[in-house]
Amino acid sequence: MRNLLLLVFTLLFSLSLFGEKAYYEDEYVDDDNEIESWYVHLGLGISSINYDNSNYDSYSENDNLTRRMVNVDLGVYVPMNEKLLLGGVMFVEGDRYSDDNDNWVQLNSYIFGISAIYFTKVINDGFFMRGDFGYTDANISTSYGDSEEIDESEKGTGFRLAAGYALKSSPDWSLLFTLGYANKGFTSEKIQSVNFTVSFLF
Repeated sequence: MRNLLLLVFTLLFSLSLFGEKAYYEDEYVDDDNEIESWYVHLGLGISSINYDNSNYDSYSENDNLTRRMVNVDLGVYVPMNEKLLLGGVMFVEGDRYSDDNDNWVQLNSYIFGISAIYFTKVINDGFFMRGDFGYTDANISTSYGDSEEIDESEKGTGFRLAAGYALKSSPDWSLLFTLGYANKGFTSEKIQSVNFTVSFLF
């Protein structure tokens, strides 16, 4: 785990060295690829979630329950050069089991942390790689009849590595398609997922 985190930090540091200081002089920017002073990222997608050492997996053995797994990806970024964005992110995954009587149980897991997005062409256009690292949290919500409860889990650290393609839809924003792997570690368990997100960057 420590070696993997070191690899993530090394990757983020290496990406920060790319690009030229000409960014601040706008020497490489044309009218269609003008770099903004900051960006907002909003995304929604689906996940395939797995658990290590967790009782939550036992719900999958009940054929009367329907399972739905989604993710929400929110972030604010500042450009470091024409290819690299650095910022803060909140990545949330929800895993819900429900029955035909509107009773349900849902596990929500979070990553709150720093994020880097490196575009191979220019910000908001073309292929990109992304790395997130930070604090993780999770909770389990249950609803049976008129009763609802929320149980807090242990805290920990986690990361997400992803790659995708940005389809530039206008000079101001683009549509991003992202495939990622998330790993959230806690003292007694670990949550891993493969996730796909469609998002806006503007």
